[in-house]
Amino acid sequence: MKRHGGNKIVSGKRDIGLDVLKLIATVAVVRLHTGFSDVFIDEILYYLSGIAVPIFFMVSGALTLNRGGNAVTYKYCFQRVLRFLRIIVLWNLLFVVYDFLRYKTFVNPFYYAALSFVQNGFLFHFWYLWALLFLYCLAPVLKKAFGNEKVNKRITVTW
Repeated sequence: MKRHGGNKIVSGKRDIGLDVLKLIATVAVVRLHTGFSDVFIDEILYYLSGIAVPIFFMVSGALTLNRGGNAVTYKYCFQRVLRFLRIIVLWNLLFVVYDFLRYKTFVNPFYYAALSFVQNGFLFHFWYLWALLFLYCLAPVLKKAFGNEKVNKRITVTW
């Protein structure tokens, strides 16, 4: 491990700080999706775990927008969007098969996708992927607007 570019600690091409944030966020997500009791400390841990989603958004943004040079192109972002859409379609198809086998009914997989987009139905937890897809579509614009070091310093000082 070595220091690289300020306070970043990197190992090879990995930023250890981002890895630690992803680990914390992963543990927090597991905590959010496991039991909840009336014990005071359990309630505190539950609400502290709410930091998970913002951390994942920030890490995703850092990894996307800090790609070198002109790597954040519309083509790159379109490929990322297609990758996520494949995941969503696969899960939707699995739910369609499940529904058919269990209830003997067929539901259009695009119906499930639409429900997950508006945070409803079986796949409401996919809201994160839809939000991430939207941000990937904005990434080239954000990179162009904030990718300049001078602009970033001005925004930071103004903020």
